[in-house]
Amino acid sequence: MNAVEWQKELSRSLPGKAFLALASLAYAAGFWLHRALYKIGILKSRRFPIKIVCIGNLTAGGTGKTSAVLLAVEELHGQKLKTAILSRGYGRPNSAAGVSVLGNGHPFSWQDCGDEPWMLHQALKDKGIPIFISPNRVQAAEQAARSFPLDVLVMDDGFQHWPLQRDLDVVCVSALDPFGGGWLLPLGFLREPKSGLRRAGLILLTHTDRVPERSVLRLRRELARIAPEVPVVESVHRPAAFIDLRNQKSLALDHMDKRDAASLSAIGSPQQFEEQLKSLNIRLKQIWRYPDHHPYALSEFESLNTLAGALPIITTLKDFVRFPKDWQSALSGEVLAFSARLEIVRGKKIWTQKLSLQ
Repeated sequence: MNAVEWQKELSRSLPGKAFLALASLAYAAGFWLHRALYKIGILKSRRFPIKIVCIGNLTAGGTGKTSAVLLAVEELHGQKLKTAILSRGYGRPNSAAGVSVLGNGHPFSWQDCGDEPWMLHQALKDKGIPIFISPNRVQAAEQAARSFPLDVLVMDDGFQHWPLQRDLDVVCVSALDPFGGGWLLPLGFLREPKSGLRRAGLILLTHTDRVPERSVLRLRRELARIAPEVPVVESVHRPAAFIDLRNQKSLALDHMDKRDAASLSAIGSPQQFEEQLKSLNIRLKQIWRYPDHHPYALSEFESLNTLAGALPIITTLKDFVRFPKDWQSALSGEVLAFSARLEIVRGKKIWTQKLSLQ
């Protein structure tokens, strides 16, 4: 059961909903206390000579943040700015002390760095973009400043991270569920009140093609009311290709047209992944969901193989990173990864100007 399903199950009863509401109040108190300690200077934040751009969320998961990090880094690289990524490496089971670095010639498995940094590394390694991984982002920034002649650090997540000062906060807001049900965690999925958007330098609306245009316009009006000084750009996730994971070959999007399949995911918003597959005329006969960042086991795949029968299995590239060694021996049928890329569809000039940090 993932976090969304757990929350829905608990909120069905009055005692469960009351518990979630009390927990949300406690979360809010902790958030404001932590924020206040930095504001009055009891806890200190650091500024580095390198420009820092944060790609963050107002809600927990499901906004397309990793895709936005990739797009931002490619934009900065295209502007001839020496760029690196800071990541906390969430979900890495073999988390070690210190800072891990992807891109300096040392081999790492996804267990050493986390699934999202490894996926970013695979997408960017030809560009020579180093990724510094540590729960301590200040320590990671210090090592980045010492190790490379950098112009910009892109922080993957961290809008609510106070120890490190930024030059630009880009906040991803999903048009599908912009405010996480309207409540703070765990009653809803807001990490902080909506007013936090006023700290942003740019709001990036994602999944705008998945809702009616009137819903996007209504959301833009709401954002203008909450944070009138913050510009807003719109984006969509364009389906790119299917990848045959056995042969590492790219296949056209119509490869699965009108075919039956099973979906497999352990991501923050599995519904969005499944809806994208359905939009490509794929008939999902079985849907398998695991908790976000779940490390798959070979025994699980053996069970799934029995359940799937002859059905092709479609997963995500983020999930493929966490496949167990020798997964091919456990899955006998066709195994595909669906890939999509973020594209700015409204406000491209604003996006480019804001990321230039001029």
